[in-house]
Amino acid sequence: MRIDEAFDDFQKSVNEDVGQTRLARERRDLFKRALISEPDVTEAFGSGSLRRSTQLKPINDVDIIVVYDAAQHSDWGTAGPRACLQMVSGGGSWSGDTSP
Repeated sequence: MRIDEAFDDFQKSVNEDVGQTRLARERRDLFKRALISEPDVTEAFGSGSLRRSTQLKPINDVDIIVVYDAAQHSDWGTAGPRACLQMVSGGGSWSGDTSP
C-alpha cells in the first residue's frame, strides 16, 4: 500500500459519517437562522472544523460566531468580558465583576 492510500484509509476511519455531518450542518444552520432573526444580530456564521470540513468523529459541537449590533448594546464590554458573557447567556445584570 502506498503512503497516500494509507493516509486516505486512515482519514476515512477518523472522519465522521456523511449523514452525521449533514445533520450537524442542518442543526448549525437552524441556530444561525434563529440567531440572525433577532433584531440585535447583524451576522451569524459557522466556524471551526465543521465549516472547514475537517471534523472528526464524533461531532460533539458546532461553532457559530454571532455579531451583534454595537449600537444596540453600547454598554456591552464596559464591565469586562465576563460580564458580557453573563449578559449574553442570560446570567443577569452588569455587576462590574471582571474576574475569570
